[in-house]
Amino acid sequence: MEQQDVGQGLAHNVREILAGAPVLDSGSATARQDLSTTWRGFGCLDDFTIGGRRFVGASPWELHPYNDELLFVLDGELEVTLLTGPTPTKSKVGPGCLFVVPKGTWHRQTAWEPVSSWGVTATQHDQISFADDPRF
Repeated sequence: MEQQDVGQGLAHNVREILAGAPVLDSGSATARQDLSTTWRGFGCLDDFTIGGRRFVGASPWELHPYNDELLFVLDGELEVTLLTGPTPTKSKVGPGCLFVVPKGTWHRQTAWEPVSSWGVTATQHDQISFADDPRF
């Protein structure tokens, strides 16, 4: 069961929902169109969106100017790249690990094998870039 009613809210089996989701190949020519079709939303927490996807490859660059972003890896491993200075900062994030992206920081996620992850972020004012370096 993907969702379970628990009174006024819903309980989501995130692992089950994402296991049935298609894997986004971020390196494919159609990745820009596929971003929304592979996203699975779980709901909102105040002004924040909770959702996830399965993917392989490098995501586009993202910037959340006013709020941090929380990432959680269910299975697989990803590398989070932050553009905070003259050289990128990279961190490996494995199953069961959380990563907090500081607000106002360009970042991307790369997975060499399919990974399932979910996150929490404010969706207003987000910026996305497919440039090599979105700061320039």
